[in-house]
Amino acid sequence: MSNSLVTLPAQFFYNQKWTDVTTTSPPSSPKIAKRNQTMKDEPTGVQFEMEIEEKKPQVDEKDISYQKFRKKFSDFLTKFTCYDIMPTSGKVIVLDSQLTVQPALQAFYENDINACPLWDSKVCNYVGMLTIADLIQVLKRIYSHPETPELQGYKIEAWRDILKCRPLIYGHPSDTLFQTTQTLLKYKIHRIPLIDKENDNTILAIISHYRILKFLMNNVPKKNRSFLKTKLGDLKIGTAEDVLTVHSDTSLITILDHMLEKKISAIPIVDIDGNLVEIFSKDDVVALAQHPKFFKSFSKSVSEVIALGMCTTPRDLCTCTNDEKLRIVVERLLERRVRRVIRLDEGKVVGIISMTDILNFLVG
Repeated sequence: MSNSLVTLPAQFFYNQKWTDVTTTSPPSSPKIAKRNQTMKDEPTGVQFEMEIEEKKPQVDEKDISYQKFRKKFSDFLTKFTCYDIMPTSGKVIVLDSQLTVQPALQAFYENDINACPLWDSKVCNYVGMLTIADLIQVLKRIYSHPETPELQGYKIEAWRDILKCRPLIYGHPSDTLFQTTQTLLKYKIHRIPLIDKENDNTILAIISHYRILKFLMNNVPKKNRSFLKTKLGDLKIGTAEDVLTVHSDTSLITILDHMLEKKISAIPIVDIDGNLVEIFSKDDVVALAQHPKFFKSFSKSVSEVIALGMCTTPRDLCTCTNDEKLRIVVERLLERRVRRVIRLDEGKVVGIISMTDILNFLVG
């Protein structure tokens, strides 16, 4: 079967070669030679030897248990292929790279998708994935250059060249779930199309973090789920330091700048006391873009935008606390079909845990 990830960037491996080097001492004087000969004739017991005390590293039993736990999850995913989690029926939205941005945004909104493959009719092949992050970059550039209205007429193909988007990363249905998960985590992508290159170059499905995580939770034997019973406060998972939050009077353009700079998909909105009141995500941008006065909203505060009903996505705050077990949090994410949960301590934001964080914790 052909290599299913032919478009991935090349990997280079460097081999270290060790060479034995023999050193030759310079000729010594007769006195030194005589002294050396005397030392050789002396009993071994009088010679001084340097003893290096070898310190054994301390073993963390908890860390060993965690590694065993991860290995069980990794071994489990190795036994299955993408065929095992592909839906029995469904549709895959594919956009032509000759479209402009507005029809693409409408397709995202109407089909409730976060990314989709791009087809280039010139080369008759898939050339990449269009994501909400790409669209946000495009919208921000259009807003930042009002003197160039023709930017709105640029095709996606042109925008991909401007933004220097990466080529398509894809998998094959016969790839193991472990391979697919590692690809998702390595390239920091949330979904990967499965393409059957041998039969008409068809995209059979798109595999996401959600689908892999749901398969794990439904099928991993209970005896292998030890760490899922651990409280979040005892685990190093997700973002727990320097959590980015904004106030409700923060402008929309500032929030979009934060998202692009930090490469994050959502930002918690807090009051003056640091209590969580709202969350703004990339999904909101797609809904906003359907509004006729979309670009005028960039200078408005995020609270104004939400109050005006310009964000039509469900305002579902998915939260957790340090006292909750990891299993409960994972089940909550899957049930609500959200990509992140906000960790709170007495109402204040202290962390964020995403599906990416959870997959990385389990098998990364």
